[in-house]
Amino acid sequence: MALGIFLVLLLLLAAVDVKQLNFSSDEKGIVREKEKGEEILQRLKEQEASLRLLYSRLKKEIADLEAKQEALTRPTLALERKIQQIRQCIHKVLFLAAIMMLSLWE
Repeated sequence: MALGIFLVLLLLLAAVDVKQLNFSSDEKGIVREKEKGEEILQRLKEQEASLRLLYSRLKKEIADLEAKQEALTRPTLALERKIQQIRQCIHKVLFLAAIMMLSLWE
């Protein structure tokens, strides 16, 4: 009998604790969850906006770097052409110098 009374009291204490914990889905709890959800959505939107801004900056920076790289390759190609022309001129001069030396040697 004492065990029965103890179990009933234990059950009542558990019921009181559950009520105090407020596990029911009342309007206040739903409103709080909605507010938290709205805050999370707001933070996500702010992060999305900052990421879009960062993406546009990075895209612009990439375009600038590509333009600089292209500008650097143009003079390189021009220098290579000039070097090729100088080599051809040196070959011609050496060939003419060899002919002059042969003609003077005779």
